[in-house]
Amino acid sequence: MNRDRYVDFLRAWAIGAVVFGHWLITGLVRGDGGEIRAPELLAEMPWTQWLTLLFQVMPLFFFAGGHAAGGSWERHRDAGGRAAGWVGLRALRLLLPTGVYCGVVLVAVGVSAAVGVDPYTLALVGWALAMQFWFLPVYLVLSALTPVLHAAHRRWGVFVPVALGAAALVTGALGVGLLNHVLVWGVAYQLGFCRRDGLLGGRPLGAAAMAAGGGLAFALLVGPG
Repeated sequence: MNRDRYVDFLRAWAIGAVVFGHWLITGLVRGDGGEIRAPELLAEMPWTQWLTLLFQVMPLFFFAGGHAAGGSWERHRDAGGRAAGWVGLRALRLLLPTGVYCGVVLVAVGVSAAVGVDPYTLALVGWALAMQFWFLPVYLVLSALTPVLHAAHRRWGVFVPVALGAAALVTGALGVGLLNHVLVWGVAYQLGFCRRDGLLGGRPLGAAAMAAGGGLAFALLVGPG
């Protein structure tokens, strides 16, 4: 199957927006004692909260990831490969560049500590490094579950993300935060499977219904939600 350039665009847009968005909200302030602080820009300047509406791109990231994972898993399975091997390769592709990045930052922190940089500033760097990877455990879990999720998709199609969404509402109401993360982002991931198999937006009416439903849900989340 040929690559879906639109999904490639969504993935590139999501990654670029995440990098630019994190750079944009980073505010470094020198305190009266000379220490460097990083106050929460969204709280310090409330008007910037509206800018976050332009950077809600993580659903696109998981959507494109599900689209790519579905095709990759199908090719691996059809070639006689096993789930464990495929999951291992996907995890390596995620963790190897992450490890390189963390290694570079840790070396820089070590050098900075050796030349006497303020420990509070180094702690701030460590916090910022960890914060950027909040999505990685969720993505790894969904990658590990891909063979099972894809099998469910083959059997029940669009009913799978609907069921995941309903389960997310229930767990959210019950306060089961960790499971809720997997379910919520699992909806977008599963929709990537649906997009790849032509189950989404195949007709103008279906695309219009999705746009209207998404707009209504968005308004409810921003307003009453």
